[in-house]
Amino acid sequence: MAERIIGDMKIRDVHRMIVENAATIGPDSSMRQLLERIVEDPRTRHAYVIDENNRLIGSIRLNTVLRRLFPMITAIPSEGGMLTLLSYLSAEKVRDLMNTNPSSVREDNTVADAVQLMTQEQVNELPVVNDSGEVVGEINFLEIIAAYLKQM
Repeated sequence: MAERIIGDMKIRDVHRMIVENAATIGPDSSMRQLLERIVEDPRTRHAYVIDENNRLIGSIRLNTVLRRLFPMITAIPSEGGMLTLLSYLSAEKVRDLMNTNPSSVREDNTVADAVQLMTQEQVNELPVVNDSGEVVGEINFLEIIAAYLKQM
């Protein structure tokens, strides 16, 4: 099982195997700038919102961007559906779409920690931050699979 092979490996040993640099962007960036940043590296599915000191303050998932681009198609009928639809339609800046409470891992966390958090959050990647909260990379499932294959 993968847990026995790489579960205790540290994030520092796995991240950057595929994605060299995390996609980061400032909160006052435009939707166009966000789209341009996302397509720069198609191996990632998140943009991490950082402050002027490179500290993580938010994240935007690719599916959130698609909801902004196609709000009528992606609208989910629910009690809060209309409010959500309006928020996507009115979003002009990155700050309008970002999740303001993003999960992250540190380089000294284990791969098992990352897998557990990614599964719990239902995401395929997480930002890697240092002790100051600065984004230093990204860990994703592809890198975890690559690490597993390398150790087999």
